[in-house]
Amino acid sequence: MKTKVEEYLEKERISYEALTFNQTELNDFQKILKQKQIDQNSVCKTLVLKGDKTGVIIAVVPLSEHLDYKKTRKISGDHKVGFPGMDFVMASTGYPHGANTPIGIYLKHPDYLFLVDASFKEKQVLVMSSGEIGRSIKIARTDFEKIVPFTYAELVE
Repeated sequence: MKTKVEEYLEKERISYEALTFNQTELNDFQKILKQKQIDQNSVCKTLVLKGDKTGVIIAVVPLSEHLDYKKTRKISGDHKVGFPGMDFVMASTGYPHGANTPIGIYLKHPDYLFLVDASFKEKQVLVMSSGEIGRSIKIARTDFEKIVPFTYAELVE
């Protein structure tokens, strides 16, 4: 069964590759990425943040990196930016922790602020959640740019 994001991509005739990672694979993720010939620096993690002025912020950063709060505050115009509780994340996105997908969130909440780390500008393909834990998609960066209007910014430490 396809996720809502996968259904949307098919409806819009946007090419993607569905990737599934079972629980044992998640424990050895780096090895699986190598087996699937995926550059680990192309793997996105989607962070849901709350700013004191902008409200919900969706930040997409490389999986192995850490968000820099100061940089994020500067680009968002917020004085305070932080990670809200899981109840807020679920209520704001419709996705549980670990399944947040920028495409799915944008389809439901186009008014949110979407920020993507500038390091992804150089990547041909991106790997991101498709809206369920253990399910991801591999999509051309240019296609992602056409779907979700976002701002590239330096977001990581």
